[in-house]
Amino acid sequence: MTRKLELSLLLAVLILLSYTFSIKSNSLIKTMKTTLKSGGILYGLNNKGKIYTKEGDKNWELLPLPGELKEIDQIAVNGNQICVINVDGDIYNRNGPFEEWKQIKGKLKNISVAPFNKVVWGVNSNGEIRFRVDLTKKFWERVSGNLKQISVGNNYRVWGVNSVGDIFTRVGIHGNWQHIGGKKLKQISAGPKDLEWGDGRVWGVDSDDDVYTRKGIHGNWQHIEGKKLKQISASRNSGRVWGVDSKNHIFYRDGVEGVWKEIEGEMKYVTEA
Repeated sequence: MTRKLELSLLLAVLILLSYTFSIKSNSLIKTMKTTLKSGGILYGLNNKGKIYTKEGDKNWELLPLPGELKEIDQIAVNGNQICVINVDGDIYNRNGPFEEWKQIKGKLKNISVAPFNKVVWGVNSNGEIRFRVDLTKKFWERVSGNLKQISVGNNYRVWGVNSVGDIFTRVGIHGNWQHIGGKKLKQISAGPKDLEWGDGRVWGVDSDDDVYTRKGIHGNWQHIEGKKLKQISASRNSGRVWGVDSKNHIFYRDGVEGVWKEIEGEMKYVTEA
């Protein structure tokens, strides 16, 4: 009887130890895989043209889209407002998580939404630059110049690159284009306004997937080492910089002074609201 009791107690101890180790192991694995604890909502676009969202340390979730909205090619977000372009250049917009998707007349290849005045900027397949105020005007208005990609910061400054990598910037719809030399980029992203020098930091990647940044129009280009990225996006709110590499692995860093960290998932394009 004593022998059976001893064996029962030993078995109970082993089960308890196994359960405790399992809990610790799962917690360790979760800690190793979860690097994102706070910030805005992260949007990702995969190779199949589907959009996913991620908030904090939660898992990626598929963003439901209407049946006619397929094969998304590019996304732009500003708070609750999200604009998407499909592979045919059709434009759709949604102003909140409970609002319906609406198609916006016109065709674009690239799009960006200004944070405060909600002016939407875009570039069509011919490189023509267009804008609409809050998507309420009936027609896209054209401004001078020719670009292949465009990005708007939260100080109303617009940045863009043309087909040969030249970089241009202007202040809002009434400004004039100014060429920024010293570097050629294939993609650019305007970050938040800095209170110290009054202009927004801008980030970009070149044809070799090297990452560069500068303090607005008055700074100098600075090479950011550690990762090669094919796409980059500077958050206007959290100060984080996001990007994906050639294998669609996702990375972020907390500004210039941060270090690159990888999160779970594979996307061809990421941006933080």
